Parts: sequence; structure tokens; C-alpha cells
Amino acid sequence: MQHFVVRRAGRLVDEDLNTGVLVLAESEDGATGRRLEIQRSLRMDEQDRDLGMDTYCLVNEIGATVYGGVVMSWTLARGILLLVLEPEAAAVVGAGSGLELALAPGLIDEQVVRSALAVILDQAETK
Repeated sequence: MQHFVVRRAGRLVDEDLNTGVLVLAESEDGATGRRLEIQRSLRMDEQDRDLGMDTYCLVNEIGATVYGGVVMSWTLARGILLLVLEPEAAAVVGAGSGLELALAPGLIDEQVVRSALAVILDQAETK
């Protein structure tokens, strides 16, 4: 399980780029250290479906990308985001069995992260 403290988070929905993205970064500058981007196209087309890209993708700080991979659900409680990943997805993004991300108190709005994940992952949170 990969662990890091999220000190910078950003959510973007861009109709022109056809994308919704949540970025969770270890450093406050967002450019250094570990990072996880969770992206999803706003509108899927037949080519997306044919290529298996009609879902969200996970991208790490070195650009390694995998489509899908979150096993069944995710949780966010008391400032800790837990994403359990399929073995193949975890190997691609270098996350062991998944990711446990601590949202830095006072820096990250837990509700913004929760609502972005619900939309982008299109999966219910496990309570």
C-alpha cells in the first residue's frame, strides 16, 4: 500500500478538453513529489469503448497510466482516502495493493475530494 500526505488538491472540469480531473499531490507546489491524477472523459465515443478507455484513468507523477483499476469502491473518512486497486493497476502506478492518502488538515477540503471522486470514478463510496 502506498502512503502519502496530500498537501495540494485540485479539481477541473473542462468541456473544451472533454475532461474531468482530480489531482492529489504530495507537495504544496503540486509539481514535485508523489501525485495521483484521476481523470475521466466527459463524453465517451465508440473509439473510447473499442479501446477500453470508456472509464476513468489513474495517472501517477511519472505519467504511468492505467484505465480503471479501483476495486469495487473507495472510502474517505477522517481525512484518509483509501483506494484499493486491482493488482495490474497497482503495478502500473507503483502502489502495492492500493493507495492510502492522508488529506492535510486545513489544506484540503474533504468534501471537494469526495464529490469529485463520486463523479469521476462513477462508483459509490463504501461506508
